[in-house]
Amino acid sequence: NLTARIRQQERLVQRNVQRIMALYRLARETATAGDLDAVLATAVTQLRQSFDAEVAILLAPTGQLERTPHVASTLPVDDKEFSVATWSFEHGHAAGRFTDTLPAAAIHFVPLRTPKRVAGVVGLQLAAQRQFTFEQEIQLETFINQIALVVERQLLDVAARQSALLQESERLHTTLLNSIS
Repeated sequence: NLTARIRQQERLVQRNVQRIMALYRLARETATAGDLDAVLATAVTQLRQSFDAEVAILLAPTGQLERTPHVASTLPVDDKEFSVATWSFEHGHAAGRFTDTLPAAAIHFVPLRTPKRVAGVVGLQLAAQRQFTFEQEIQLETFINQIALVVERQLLDVAARQSALLQESERLHTTLLNSIS
């Protein structure tokens, strides 16, 4: 009995170490990624490895969910699945396979929620048609939160660069008008 309990605890510790290492790799690689494309490519790779799933990432940089998945995605999204993704995006809750909302869908969609908004959705289609374990649900939520924060940071960086360009353009325009007058 004692040996069996020790083995079970050892397996539990090994699974915990694997989850922590996967989260560490995701955090490290997304933090060192140079742009949004690199961040999303890293996210897709880590999600595929950790959950043995195909992944689709749909972003909403303008507040409207884009129809086509990001180029780093490995999972195509048809019209039916896109409507599930849209529901998840608009309501800020998971939808699709293994949920109570639209469970007939083939893909499980989770919103990329940030403190200010929903930045998009991530869709997962597990290779084995099995439901997420409790540990996997917690790990997925942690991964999604990390990805959402990094995506939000990247989108804010892009918006800040565009704002700086617009300010510089406005300054040049004003200078040109002043010199002409």
